[in-house]
Amino acid sequence: MAEDFGPLYEPGVAYVRIAAADAATAHRVADLIASRYPGTRPASVTTNADGLVEFALFTHTLESSPTHPYDN
Repeated sequence: MAEDFGPLYEPGVAYVRIAAADAATAHRVADLIASRYPGTRPASVTTNADGLVEFALFTHTLESSPTHPYDN
């Protein structure tokens, strides 16, 4: 799968790849990241040859949610 890493050249952007046995688990991790960093772009979702669900997403880390539990 060809990835577009162009957004990585923007300050504060990270590329995150999540692999899990099922989509629900991968969604929980992606949702946690998106709740912390609202600028997170939707994940691309694939299933690899081993049967793992893979999410790939870009997250913008310079703007975070002001009400995130880790900030308290």
